Amino acid sequence: MSKRFILTFVLMMIFLMMYQFFFYKPPKRPVGTVKKVTETKTADSSLTPPVEKLIDENPVVVVSPLYEVKISRKGALVTGYKLKKYRDALGRPVELIPAGYGLLDVVSDGLHWKDLNFTSLFDTLRVEDEAVLTLTAVSGEDTLRKTFRFLENSYLIDISLAPGDTFNLLFS
Repeated sequence: MSKRFILTFVLMMIFLMMYQFFFYKPPKRPVGTVKKVTETKTADSSLTPPVEKLIDENPVVVVSPLYEVKISRKGALVTGYKLKKYRDALGRPVELIPAGYGLLDVVSDGLHWKDLNFTSLFDTLRVEDEAVLTLTAVSGEDTLRKTFRFLENSYLIDISLAPGDTFNLLFS
């Protein structure tokens, strides 16, 4: 039985080698070179819609030994989260939220507060043990408070949202 197995294996190998030798043809390479022509078209500036600026000029910066967080005053969104103790392939701190993108933008059942302008007492907040940042939006009699709580030795951010007495601000 082992002779049959060896004979079968040898015959299969001979068949595969002969097939490649007689029937297999390598792909032909092109003889000439092909030039790629690209046509560029410029759009009329009057037809191009204006691009919104992604990052507001004056975010609130929260600095901790572990991270640096940027919070936009427009909508009170987290727009940057940089880890200080972790590096990317180029040796720069890892950015969990790339510049210009907002995180924690919530739109639900008509609640749309990302366009509200929030105010803060701080431009820069240093986290020592624990820090609380409150951003407030005011429109007429209505107020909306978004509170961020940071801990020195934790990457987590606690966020709470508290409306004022009326909800007209949220549904306008």
